[in-house]
Amino acid sequence: MGSIDGLVDAGSAIISADIGTTAAANRYHETSSTKTKAATVQLPAALPKIAPQPVLSPKACARDEIEASGVDSRAIDGESWTEAPPNSKPWIVTPLIESKALSKAAGCRILLKLDLLQPSGSFKLRGISNFILYHIKNHPRPHLSHFYSASGGNAGLACVVAATTLGRPATIVTPTTTSPSMLRRLRDAGAAAIIVHGDTLAASERFIRDVLLGPGGQGEHDGVFVPPFDDALIWAGNSSIVDELADQMPLGRQPDAIVCSVGGGGLLAGLLRGLRRCCSPSPASATTSSRQAWSPRATTVVAAETEGAASLAAALHAGRPVTLAGISSQARSLGCVRVAQGAYDEVVGSVTSTTGHKPAATDGPVISSSPVKSVVFSDADAARGCVVLADEDRLMVELACGVSVAVCLDGRLPKVLGRDVTPDMTVVIIVCGGYDVDVGRLAEWRHACGGLVVA
Repeated sequence: MGSIDGLVDAGSAIISADIGTTAAANRYHETSSTKTKAATVQLPAALPKIAPQPVLSPKACARDEIEASGVDSRAIDGESWTEAPPNSKPWIVTPLIESKALSKAAGCRILLKLDLLQPSGSFKLRGISNFILYHIKNHPRPHLSHFYSASGGNAGLACVVAATTLGRPATIVTPTTTSPSMLRRLRDAGAAAIIVHGDTLAASERFIRDVLLGPGGQGEHDGVFVPPFDDALIWAGNSSIVDELADQMPLGRQPDAIVCSVGGGGLLAGLLRGLRRCCSPSPASATTSSRQAWSPRATTVVAAETEGAASLAAALHAGRPVTLAGISSQARSLGCVRVAQGAYDEVVGSVTSTTGHKPAATDGPVISSSPVKSVVFSDADAARGCVVLADEDRLMVELACGVSVAVCLDGRLPKVLGRDVTPDMTVVIIVCGGYDVDVGRLAEWRHACGGLVVA
């Protein structure tokens, strides 16, 4: 159908670097192998003029230094932040709808779980909200808690939305590769501060851990680092998708397959844990007392990746998680060089995480509840999936989500599932969402890759 090489605009920001003059920053700069620095951001002239988010110096401990930075000091010391209602949660129950066009193309009923409608625009709000809720409830000084995320995209946006919804501040450290549009979204969502630092997410994370949360840093005592996907609390939040599916499935039936995209594996791990819970005969594991337990291994989970970002496929081939040499896929939200150990363990049927944690009794029986099929498609396949979803169902998603739609195109589904597809089968696609897309890119992808072709 064509190639999308070069079609995705990587975006750029004009960087004015200033690492600061504090001792902590100087020590960090001297020991770090990364030469990039904390920076302020000036948006290109082609975009609407938006005042950049003020950037804290790496060790803005004193009130006068915080106020001099232009950031409201109350976002740091907690004075203006209120505790969230005890039962509040930032994520919502998302709709489950049928795609008539995809159903016709696949030869069975295709249902779309619309997590692109989450307030942050992606499924990541579920897991990150659960993580933040837990840490607020268990923080020694919850009214002073401050959350920090290293992200150039959906995870950072989810962190800001979750934290601010719960009445807490969030600081995002993002690499220099982050697009101006995402910086604008982070600011508009209410980030307490945005710090541009490092060429990679790893460098941004080191900056948080070593400087902002390190000895003497502004968040040393009350700051909490929010991982983007690799944490059991995040997987538990993501597992709520399955609980919702159990309540939403037509006629209460169990899906024959669930298709999800895989980056670091947080969504996949959550789905597998949720399926294990729904397969438990224990009433304590169900969210509604009238729900019937699902049958173990009756739902196949299809884990979709793009070429050049297939860390799960590489791990399954090697028999253990391995680190990719780099990311060449343009599906940037799938750009994790190593799948989470916990996600890998879930796939191969392990019930023990890297921390030695075993599921509680309420997580369901210790069984391998769902077979997993790993599939890898090209960026062009993913782009065509995005176009089909936009054309046929009026849903705009990024490449990382489009690769899941590609499973249902061009007669792939029977081969992926390893069995014939019949009209009475039901397949759920997790429409995970994401902001790395716009109408211009969709037009380019349509020109290069085409749309839906149904005989």
